[in-house]
Amino acid sequence: MLGEVPGIAPLGEVVHLWERGVNHDEPCGCGQRFAVCPFWRRVGLRAFGGWSPGLADRILTLRNRVDRTRHIPALAVRRCGVGLSGYTRAYSRVYEAAAQVAARPVVVDSSKHASLAFCLRTSPVVDLSVVHMVRDPRAVAHSWLRQVRRPEDGTPMARWRPWRTATHWFVQNLAFELLAHRGGRVLRVRYEDLLDDPRTVLSALLAALGLPSGRPPAPYGGTGNGFLAAPTCLDTGPAPAPSALGDRHGDWPQGGTGAAPGGQGYGAGRDGAPGAGSGVSASGRGAVPGGHGYGAGRGGAPWAGSGATGSGTGAVPGGRGYGVGRGVVPGAGNGVSGTGPGAGAKSGGSGDGLGFLRPGVVRLSVAHTCAGNPMRFRSGPLELTRDDSWREHLPRRHRWLVTALAWPLMLRYGYRVRDQRAREGAAASWLTAGMPASGCR
Repeated sequence: MLGEVPGIAPLGEVVHLWERGVNHDEPCGCGQRFAVCPFWRRVGLRAFGGWSPGLADRILTLRNRVDRTRHIPALAVRRCGVGLSGYTRAYSRVYEAAAQVAARPVVVDSSKHASLAFCLRTSPVVDLSVVHMVRDPRAVAHSWLRQVRRPEDGTPMARWRPWRTATHWFVQNLAFELLAHRGGRVLRVRYEDLLDDPRTVLSALLAALGLPSGRPPAPYGGTGNGFLAAPTCLDTGPAPAPSALGDRHGDWPQGGTGAAPGGQGYGAGRDGAPGAGSGVSASGRGAVPGGHGYGAGRGGAPWAGSGATGSGTGAVPGGRGYGVGRGVVPGAGNGVSGTGPGAGAKSGGSGDGLGFLRPGVVRLSVAHTCAGNPMRFRSGPLELTRDDSWREHLPRRHRWLVTALAWPLMLRYGYRVRDQRAREGAAASWLTAGMPASGCR
C-alpha cells in the first residue's frame, strides 16, 4: 500500500534482486521478465552500466560474507566486516537509480531481513528508516504451514514447522528492537491494526516518516528519503532526462503522460528543474483510471505556479489532482484541479494522497517489484480482510508451542498469550478485517 502513495516507488524485496532477477530472470511485478522490463533495464544502466551475472555473483558473495543474522551483534556496534561498504554501495546505487528513473523521491525496499537493515545503517549515503510490521506469531506459523506455489515458476514455496517459524519470528523481531535501541529509526505497525483501519494507520505512518499524505513529496533532484520496507539514498547526479524507454506503466522520469491504468505523468517545463516551468509541458496528466497528475506552473519552486498550467489533473474517476496556483507554498494554490492542498479534481479522487483506499478495499496499480510476495502480481481492487483462520485451524499443540517460544515479544506487541476463540456462529469484528490467505503469507 505504501507504493500507492504519490511520490513513493515500490521496488519489492531488493535483497532477492541479484539471484531471482539478474541470475534467474524471474518476472517483474509488471509481468515482464526482469531482463526485458524497461524500468529495471534503465535502473541497471544508470546504476552499473547494465546488469550482468558477474555483478550479481559478486553481490551474493558479499551477502554471504556480511549480511547474515549471526553478524547482527557486530553490526550493532559498528564493527564493519570486509566487503560491507561495497555491499551497501550496490544497494545505494540501485535505490538512487530507481528513484531517478521513477521520478519519485522515496523508494520502498520490502526486504524483511533485519541483518540487511543493520548493513544499510552503516552506509553514509542511505537515509534509512525501517517500517517494522509485526503480526501474531501464531498466525505467521499457520501461514507458513500452507501449501503455496510461486507464481514465477510454479514451484512450491518453502514450508516451516511451527517451532522454526516461532524462533525466526522472535529472533528477527528482537533484532529490530535492538536496531531501535541502537538509535535506528524504527516505526512499528501491527498487521491487525493496519487491516482494521488502513487509512488511519497509513496517515500516521506517513506523518511519522515526514511524508505528509496531504501533498506529494518534492520532485526528485536533490536528496531522497525512504525506508526499508524503506531505504533511500542521496542524489549524486543529475535528474534523468525524458527517455523513449518510458513504458506503459508510467515510468517517465520528468515530463509525460500516464497512458495506461496506473500510469503517472510528472510535468517539467522550460525552467529545467523537476516540477517547475511554464506552458503545457508543465502539466502531467493521468489519462486513465488510477492515473496521477502532478502539475507545476510558472513559479520557480517545485509544485508552485499559476494558472491552468499549474494544475495536475486526474483525468477520470479515481484519478488524483494536486492543485498548484498562485501561491508560492508547495501544494497550495487555486488551479483548475483544486482550491487548496491536495484537492481532488474528479469524482472518486482523494485530497489526502490515499485515494486508492476505500472502506474495506485497496486499489493496486501495476508495480515494478523485482521479488517478494505473490500478491505483487495483483492489480486493481483488492478486498482487505484480516486472516484469522489460525484460530480455527492451527492445532492447539502448535499454538502453545509458538506461544512458549515467543511470549515475551507477544506481550510487548499487545498479543494475548491465551487467545480467546469466538463462539461458533457469533459475529466477531476481527473476522471482517484481513488479507485473503490463499495467495500470500
